[in-house]
Amino acid sequence: MRRRSTSPALCIALALLAPLLAPASLVAQVPSPEYAFGFPPGADYQVAGYDQMLTYFRSLADASDRIRLEEIGRSAKGLPLVLLYISSPENLERLDHWRSISERLARGRIDEPEARRLAREGRAVVWVDGGMDDQEYATAQMTPELAYRLATSEEQEIRDIRAQVVLLFNPVLNPDGVANDVSWYREVRGTPWETTRPPRLGHPWAGTDNNRDWFMNNMPETRAVSKVLYREWYPQIVYNHHQPAPEFARIFIPPFADPVNPDIHPGVTTGVNMVGAAMAARFAQLGMPGYVSRSVYSMWWNGGMRLTPYFHNMVGLLTETAHRSPTPRVYDPDDSAPNPTSATPSTTCTRPPSPPSTSRRATVSGSCSTNGAWGGTPSRPGKQGHPLRTSCPRTSGTPGRR
Repeated sequence: MRRRSTSPALCIALALLAPLLAPASLVAQVPSPEYAFGFPPGADYQVAGYDQMLTYFRSLADASDRIRLEEIGRSAKGLPLVLLYISSPENLERLDHWRSISERLARGRIDEPEARRLAREGRAVVWVDGGMDDQEYATAQMTPELAYRLATSEEQEIRDIRAQVVLLFNPVLNPDGVANDVSWYREVRGTPWETTRPPRLGHPWAGTDNNRDWFMNNMPETRAVSKVLYREWYPQIVYNHHQPAPEFARIFIPPFADPVNPDIHPGVTTGVNMVGAAMAARFAQLGMPGYVSRSVYSMWWNGGMRLTPYFHNMVGLLTETAHRSPTPRVYDPDDSAPNPTSATPSTTCTRPPSPPSTSRRATVSGSCSTNGAWGGTPSRPGKQGHPLRTSCPRTSGTPGRR
């Protein structure tokens, strides 16, 4: 049987097309969270365990040249605490160079011309975390989707973020709390106790969460993260995801309420307000109602995860999204009196919430959407197919200190 020879023209065409086809084929090999877990993050009644998340993040790093994974410590119970570096392949090849620039700028031991030169040359360094507080399911469940989008999306906004930013992504800051939550929910799902809190501590020493330890650094998780933030990378932005939102809001975003600690540099406060305004602009342009600012959470206390960075001249961000249970819920508007700060349009809530129902899938999507704001490219009105275009739900959450 005679073998057919390959046409020279076909060989040339394949050689020319190979660079164009390679990225698509590589992206196709990157597993999605839905493929890995069997359900999309935030699906009603579904939760991914911390062991599943670890396996997924490792497979994501193995499959994508836009992610590197590093274990930065262990939890109080010995679970791995991981950090994902997400950026372009070119940036990841020069991680130590970008880290060195960020450190030199933060330490302030160079003259102004050198600082300006380094600022032009360097990359923005941004820290984002999830899964800190016990019983705030969505903040950890959304991180696999956010990592996947940032690694695979070819939308121009995400391409710009990868080119200009080195993202330090800590998907679960409190592994013990997340593991405790997931095991409890799976145990009581389908029973009258489905939406109750577990009758045991989420963290063996810090209790409900480790968000009160950042001025003492007693816990191993706090020490591991503080080393990255304040001794190695010196990020310009530190973004801490939480739940739930204040009453009758779908999500809380900066700016924060008064008072402001007078020891915080005014440039830091201005930076926080600028990123918060970018988040609000994104929600308004995408027709996503229910965001509220300047309510409940202030810039006074110095012991929280997003507050301590202020005293290192970093922009600390906090968002609080609604509905922290994996079980969906419909709210009766007559159950609670409207909150005047968010029920009608105001400077704190320019677009009040509307549908009285919540799902954790929408909460996960709302958390993902805020992360486009720190990238510096808010979406334009009417733009379709935005990589982070989503909606977020309404709640009647209990305010708290962060």
